[in-house]
Amino acid sequence: MRNETAIAILQVDDDFEDANVLSRLLNGLDGQYTLDHACTLAEGLTRAETGNYQVIFTDLGLPDASGLEAIQRLNLACPEAAVIAHSGLGEEYLRIEALTQGADDFLSKHDLNAIALQRCVSENLHRSRLRENIRCLYHAVQEEKETVEAQAEKLALQATELAQQNRKLKKLCDSSQKFVNNVSHEFRTPLCVVKQYSSLLADGIVGDVNVEQKRMLQVIEDRVDDLNNMVDDMLDISRHESGMLAAAREHCQVAAVVERILPVLHQRAKLHAIEIQADLPADLPITYCDPEKVTRTLINLAINAIKFSPAGSTVHIRLQSEESAKQVRIAVQDQGPGIPSDQTQQIFKRFNRLHQAQAAPKTGFGLGLNIAEELVELNLGQISLESVVGEGSTFSFTVPVADWPEVLHRHLQRVAQDEQEQEASIQISVIRASLVQPLSDATCQQGPKEIQAFLNCLLFSKDLLLPIEDDVWLAVLTAGRSGAECFLERIGKETESVNRNRAQGALPELKLEDLGTVVGAENLDSLQQLLTRNAPALTCSAQKGTLCAI
Repeated sequence: MRNETAIAILQVDDDFEDANVLSRLLNGLDGQYTLDHACTLAEGLTRAETGNYQVIFTDLGLPDASGLEAIQRLNLACPEAAVIAHSGLGEEYLRIEALTQGADDFLSKHDLNAIALQRCVSENLHRSRLRENIRCLYHAVQEEKETVEAQAEKLALQATELAQQNRKLKKLCDSSQKFVNNVSHEFRTPLCVVKQYSSLLADGIVGDVNVEQKRMLQVIEDRVDDLNNMVDDMLDISRHESGMLAAAREHCQVAAVVERILPVLHQRAKLHAIEIQADLPADLPITYCDPEKVTRTLINLAINAIKFSPAGSTVHIRLQSEESAKQVRIAVQDQGPGIPSDQTQQIFKRFNRLHQAQAAPKTGFGLGLNIAEELVELNLGQISLESVVGEGSTFSFTVPVADWPEVLHRHLQRVAQDEQEQEASIQISVIRASLVQPLSDATCQQGPKEIQAFLNCLLFSKDLLLPIEDDVWLAVLTAGRSGAECFLERIGKETESVNRNRAQGALPELKLEDLGTVVGAENLDSLQQLLTRNAPALTCSAQKGTLCAI
């Protein structure tokens, strides 16, 4: 059994007398050595491949080797060992050629003695250790180089995203300036009305509060509502342009949303001697949208219809299911003067007003329809206008039904359109959130709704939250890797903040999984496949009004 602390030496030499000389000299040296002997190169290669030798002495005249072939082949078989050429020929040219072919040293048999042998073994062992250290350092440097290159690539990606963020910040700065301009431009009309009627009441021109005074106070209230709506519109413009106007989408019945705001619209219409009629079918499918955005859009369209309708007329609000398009349409029809065909596209632009004398006395602020269009797009729908001059106009908008492939398709179409407009590749990351533990019966209804509302609050305007099961959500983020990491950090920080102030205790624990990132609109099919692997298809049953998985 070989001593593990001894220096293992292999001698490849077909001359047994030379082998015995080397063995006797090694036995006389200080230190522990083990010597194995091979008579041919083939036997030496076999031993070198299976043994753990530190030094190999090889003769240059082996019967099965040609010239200096032994040096090269032994180096390949045992690269960690020091290969020493050992020859009876002491010519200098042979020494140089052996070293050139890869030998670590050359030792002539004629000059062989204990001192020369010990010096040769010691020096070559030291050289081998240095070579091994250099090899380890080289591999360490290569690994460090790869790490640095990976970090450099990550930094370059972050620099690109930072440049995009800087452009957004510049846009936000410009939007803030526009917001100030909007305020100064649009506050004049409602403030003037408030001031005039307040002045009339204060001066006692009307006298004691009577029916007429009550009507005037209602007018003041009406105009103050206009002012509040305008402030909301301008704030929405600023948030939308900065990417902060997000949609808190959820499953909802559009008919119920409309019913909640009908009393407000009836009161508003009554001041103008106009009737509101609503057609709300009971069998509409469940939609997936932000009900607050639907409310804001409908109020804007209904108020416009009331303003431009003559006294004694009727404003119709109709809901209709469009099964082939997987959407519900909400329409507001008035009996006003109508809109010329050459103005139907311009009317949705900011600060655009009708160029009609008959419309001038009741002109709007120029923001309502623009905001309505943006809110509809945020809800993944479309707004449209049909009008006949002299007969009236019908403004309508759509919201998607609660079918996750359809909702995702509309969202990705919007992302692709943004990419085309910005002329830059957009990155999309997907985060899967699920409850770690099932909820108890007492919280199984409220818990998921609270979690969905919590996640919606963390999204930006170009993000999408998909509830694919009762306790599983997919967050489709229009962001790269750094954006996805920031989203996960926001969830952690906001969870801690909510838990500190939540009376019912901590929020249900979430398991968060990063499903990956795709770059560019050309890879949206890959994203669709990615989500398909991680979500069941959700459809909405119009008859029962419930969600089911396919």
